[in-house]
Amino acid sequence: MLSGPLIIACNLPRFFTDDKYLRIEKAAEGHPLYPMIVTARYTGLRLRELIHLEWQDFDWEKKIVRVENKPQYGHTVKNYQVRVVPVSDELTDKLLPYIKREGICFPVYNTVEKYSGEGSKRSIKNIFGKRYRFCNESAWLKK
Repeated sequence: MLSGPLIIACNLPRFFTDDKYLRIEKAAEGHPLYPMIVTARYTGLRLRELIHLEWQDFDWEKKIVRVENKPQYGHTVKNYQVRVVPVSDELTDKLLPYIKREGICFPVYNTVEKYSGEGSKRSIKNIFGKRYRFCNESAWLKK
């Protein structure tokens, strides 16, 4: 039997307040990561899901986005379970200038290969830190 209280150490993510998020969004306007940042905020998708998101995953009429396995990019969703996430009118309005018929939503090109999700991932981690869920103070707030 244990004596005393059981203490479990874990690092739970902290979330940005609405005020801080709005400051980040305003500072990010015009930056290539802006559509990814607003999509993350309004959908709650994980970073790996965001960087493998394709425009054809969105169903604008039903106002949903399907989060699916992407074997062509070596990506599988958590527990291999496809899920559907609602898309708000506000997110649709913010993404409107960026929407395309098909392809990766947030591409990062490099000299070795056409698409590299690692570029987006690295950029986001530099801004928000390793525990990405809008959890840490960021460089955006210092602008």
